[in-house]
Amino acid sequence: MGKLFSGLKNLLRQKRDEAAEAIADPVRDGKFAIEDSKAELAKLRTSIAQFSGTIKQQERK
Repeated sequence: MGKLFSGLKNLLRQKRDEAAEAIADPVRDGKFAIEDSKAELAKLRTSIAQFSGTIKQQERK
């Protein structure tokens, strides 16, 4: 019974991968990756600015 479930699971994985490959668009995916990276950088810059402000406040005390 375990082999049956394992085989079915692998079949579903294969079909999922085939579907993902069929609709893949490297240019679109690249654009999304760039947008996501820009958003992540903005978050990091905000965090750095907050930490820098906190450090300056502590130095003044």
